[in-house]
Amino acid sequence: MLYLHEEFNSFYSEATRTNNQMILYGAGINGSYYGRALNEMGYNFACYWDIDQNLQGMMLNGKPIKHQSSYITKDIPCYIFMTIEAKESILSALISIERFGVQAHVFIPQKPNINFMFADARAKKLITYNFSIISNSCLAGVLYKSFGCKMLSPTIDMIIEPRDYVKFCTDFSNYMKYELTHSHDEWRPATKEKYPVTKLNDVYIHMVHYRNFSVAKDAWNRRAERIVWNNLFFIFHDWHFQLQRDDVENFLKIKYKNKLCLLSKSFYYFQNDEQIVFSKDDSLLASYPLRLIEDHFDFVSWINNAVN
Repeated sequence: MLYLHEEFNSFYSEATRTNNQMILYGAGINGSYYGRALNEMGYNFACYWDIDQNLQGMMLNGKPIKHQSSYITKDIPCYIFMTIEAKESILSALISIERFGVQAHVFIPQKPNINFMFADARAKKLITYNFSIISNSCLAGVLYKSFGCKMLSPTIDMIIEPRDYVKFCTDFSNYMKYELTHSHDEWRPATKEKYPVTKLNDVYIHMVHYRNFSVAKDAWNRRAERIVWNNLFFIFHDWHFQLQRDDVENFLKIKYKNKLCLLSKSFYYFQNDEQIVFSKDDSLLASYPLRLIEDHFDFVSWINNAVN
């Protein structure tokens, strides 16, 4: 019999209360991410299940990869964390599990929560929540949500083009004295929804997740008042943009000490700069930003080591 769980903490608590270990179904990219995150956050699991015979017998994140039949006892409930995302694959996995006739408790994380389900555990590692992340995209908001803490930055749910972002960061304190004004509206091709493009003096800011200028301006002003001026962290990346070499060079020259560039591996000429982090797989950056960043960079330690 199958029991589906919607909330991870209750799912895990039930497994530990009944002295049953959790199993991760799927040893692919998602499985690797979840396994590493679970280990870091102190959640124990027994092994991976995967139908790929080439993976069975290998180790991932210190855990063995097995075929599901090797870890099933009919009289003992099993607790399965489903790491695969494709609906057909999930359905096929559930059918195969049910065929074994065991009592199976299954947790299927919802994609919007994929980066945030371990927020409480991450937050416990931070020595302070008092910092402002200034990003050229939605990454600032993603990171705040992943830490489960208040957004102390105006650069939430928006995009700033590379040249404008570098200009903005170079004279950040003065730009924040300007009033945000409405420039024009544009359309998001993917959703066919209209969003406001705003201006801060001569810097254009695309408020891609706001329905109108009034809502965008209110959010910007409210969060601008929260800026922690002695704990600023600037993050520049190329997920949505074609960066030029001078964009990166000029960003690295800004006066603020806490700055980070997240680049695709194509920027080979910056390989030795410690303020730059490279992705291992350019093609996955747009789909799994936080997952891949965490695979390359420890944001918690970066912030903890730099805060005042």
